[in-house]
Amino acid sequence: MKSYSGPDVITGGGEHIAKFKSGGEMWNFAPDAGKCYGYVMTGKFSGLDLRKVRSSGRPWLSNAELAGVDIVFIARRPDHGQVVVGWYRNATVFHKSYRKRPNPKPKPHWDKLDYLCEVDCENAVLLPESERTENVPYAPVHGRGLPGHSHVWYGGSAEGKKLTDRLRRYMNRKQPGTILRSANPPPLNGEKRLNKKLILAVENASMLATTKHFEQAGYSVREVHRDCCGWDLTAERSGNILRLEVKGHIGDVVRFELTPNEYAKMALLNKDYRVCVVRKALVSDTVEVFAPRRTPDGLWELWDKSNGTVLKLGEFIAARASEIA
Repeated sequence: MKSYSGPDVITGGGEHIAKFKSGGEMWNFAPDAGKCYGYVMTGKFSGLDLRKVRSSGRPWLSNAELAGVDIVFIARRPDHGQVVVGWYRNATVFHKSYRKRPNPKPKPHWDKLDYLCEVDCENAVLLPESERTENVPYAPVHGRGLPGHSHVWYGGSAEGKKLTDRLRRYMNRKQPGTILRSANPPPLNGEKRLNKKLILAVENASMLATTKHFEQAGYSVREVHRDCCGWDLTAERSGNILRLEVKGHIGDVVRFELTPNEYAKMALLNKDYRVCVVRKALVSDTVEVFAPRRTPDGLWELWDKSNGTVLKLGEFIAARASEIA
């Protein structure tokens, strides 16, 4: 493919692409709200195995994240064999999990474009076709421990270590002037101001929708988001108090972060703390109310009792929630 930023002629890549003439890889270098989202078809859609990337003090849990990973994309060319197409620097990868894209587009099949890693646009590099000449050994020809037997290669062998070192040297010596940074288009005039206005509109609509939701349930609601409490609204009814943290979304897929203060208060006041999610906040006032609960392994997750939806929390200093595909 030429641009990897949307539908185009694609060859190779396995049986799925040969049959359907399309694949999630076609969008790997399509900029979306400052990010690029990477896809590759893994065996039985099991996702990436972070145990093969970095050892951990405890077992890797499904949907856990690992940041600071370099990813090289390779493809076969009839005239050059297997070559480097581009790379992500300092990407974040997920263990045994695909995620839904956070910014749905009104295009066919967009809702099916899952991803298993992400990177800031400025760290995504796609080489022009004329510069895709860095050959990569092919396992069926050059031997075991090299790329070619599956769609994901971790480089764990001795030969793999040599190859990863070589690829890093190649990435480091490429001059910026020779790199097509199609994943990092220049910002338009006024784009940041427009985004801030849009974000504020989503936040205001979500707050209004959540206030209305609880007032209709007989609660007295007051705003406290400027008081740095760790939540946005306090709702009281018959002496019972709920602390409400509001998370609005412009689209339909849930993805948000809890700040260190919000996460600490959620854990401390878990019986009375609720995270209120409003999807498509500019056109809908439906509120989903999530309560925190402990998982069997002692971690936190958010649960909507009304429909059974669960949001996994990836714990760092704070926490990031994302809906799993």
